[in-house]
Amino acid sequence: MDLLWDDASATAVFSVQLYESYKHFHVFNQYLERIGYRPIGDDEIVAIRRRNLDLQYDDGTKLLTRYMMSEHFAAFHFLKDAKQAQEPVLRRVLTLVGRDELRHAQFACDLLALRIQVDPREGDKVLDAAGSFRHIGLHVVSNVPIAEQNEFAAIITLSHKIKRLTGRDLRMIDWETRHAQPA
Repeated sequence: MDLLWDDASATAVFSVQLYESYKHFHVFNQYLERIGYRPIGDDEIVAIRRRNLDLQYDDGTKLLTRYMMSEHFAAFHFLKDAKQAQEPVLRRVLTLVGRDELRHAQFACDLLALRIQVDPREGDKVLDAAGSFRHIGLHVVSNVPIAEQNEFAAIITLSHKIKRLTGRDLRMIDWETRHAQPA
């Protein structure tokens, strides 16, 4: 919110996002409690917040890109899990959360489109952020499943989204240079 304070649309979207993120956490935590599997307590939440106290973002477009991609992959993951869930309540919760994540990704995409419309150079920032993507959920947990091997639908639809935004697609990113291990 601090980084995007001068973008009324973005702060409105993130206000909704904050509420819905809590709603998702709350329903999953209630489910864990109901089935007797270790729900997350306040002490764990405070520890995560403490760990992230110094977290700073430096660019609104890059943050929105990271957010869009995180929500996009989360949506695919939740919807895939919903199809595999045997338990009907869990299947319904995963479906609803997955749909919310799709909507969140579209919010970010729409906000990025507005930024690029105002300044086409913002498209370069989108590609840069996509090329160095790290899921936002990594601030909370150490491993976030993004896309499974051969899960092309999530990657292809994201590539199309990036191309609609920037006129270029993910294939234009020099992945080998970006992710080369230092000698």
